[in-house]
Amino acid sequence: AGSKMHEQKLNEIFAAIRGWDGSIEDATDPARNAALKSAIRAAKRDTDSEELAALHNNLGFALSTIGDYDAAMLVYREALRLDPPSARARNNLGFALAAKGEDDEALAAFRLGQPASLSEDDREANALYNLGLAQQGRGEVHAAVLSYSKAVQTQPGHRDAQTALNSLVGSAPSPLAPELPSSFSPDSPPEAP
Repeated sequence: AGSKMHEQKLNEIFAAIRGWDGSIEDATDPARNAALKSAIRAAKRDTDSEELAALHNNLGFALSTIGDYDAAMLVYREALRLDPPSARARNNLGFALAAKGEDDEALAAFRLGQPASLSEDDREANALYNLGLAQQGRGEVHAAVLSYSKAVQTQPGHRDAQTALNSLVGSAPSPLAPELPSSFSPDSPPEAP
């Protein structure tokens, strides 16, 4: 019953956003969109705090998907107020912060979003890997390579970070690699000087 209620309340919130006839920026602002404010109040009234936190997390994800990272961050922070240990909301907040280029805050959120059962090195490597994913998503290949490299240095067995690093190193010039002539081919012998 909880998930049906969750889905119903989320659909009511989305309907309030879709039904807004003003600017797109105001559609996600409950101070300007009275229908959204009403839908959120109803969700809060009819839902327990854990379910409400999950609802906020899903709404934040939807807002991130459409690129409204500022609204998503507000919603994720509300999810964390309702359910402080929520790793999912904390990691999603990290991705929203990183999408805005706020990498230091994103890394802090990613660090707090790691399970306490992991070793400190595993938590740090996972946080750095998440930051690398966000940087790569923004098209910042060099920054992503650095984050993935730090993740692998912190936890040499981190397969996801190593795989991501390997995939990017081929697409970005390494500052340590020598400049090769454009005629270079690994199958042909070097030209005589």
